[in-house]
Order: sequence, then structure tokens, then C-alpha cells
Amino acid sequence: MRRPRYNCDEWCWATEYTTMQQAQLGMFFCRRGAARTDEGRKRAQQRGVKFGRKLNLTPHQRQEALARRAAGEALVDIARSYAVAHSTISRLA
Repeated sequence: MRRPRYNCDEWCWATEYTTMQQAQLGMFFCRRGAARTDEGRKRAQQRGVKFGRKLNLTPHQRQEALARRAAGEALVDIARSYAVAHSTISRLA
């Protein structure tokens, strides 16, 4: 945005008005972007798109890991066999 040709070191209506316009414009685009994002998310859900992070282990692998953990095998060893972190195995329930 260009600077006004006049000196606005003190308060003047032109700078006040310009600042208000910029704030209103910013709020308008913020709300419009949020609305468009929400609409797109709803359309994707209707199409059956799944949201969120993908699971590192399949349900079968989870069952196997839980059985191995119940048998007393170390978390680190179980995690290495599935190429995941030991914390992933510790969070299984």
C-alpha cells in the first residue's frame, strides 16, 4: 500500500479510516477462507474421504503385537519387527 502524500505524524482521519478499512478487509477474507474450508471439508466427508493420521499398524499387526507383549516380549523388539517406534507399541490397548 502506498503512503499518503500528506504528513500523518499526528492523528488524522485519513490514517484512521485506512486502518479501519484494512482491518475490515482482513476480517472479511479470514471469514471467507474459513467458510470455504468448512464447505470443502463437508464435501470431502460426503465423498467418504477419511480424515486424520493413517495408522502405522494394521488391525492384524496390532493383535499380534498385543499378544507378543502379553507373552512378555520386550517393546523394543516388537517395535523393530514392525518398523515402528517402541512408543507406538506401548500405546496399543
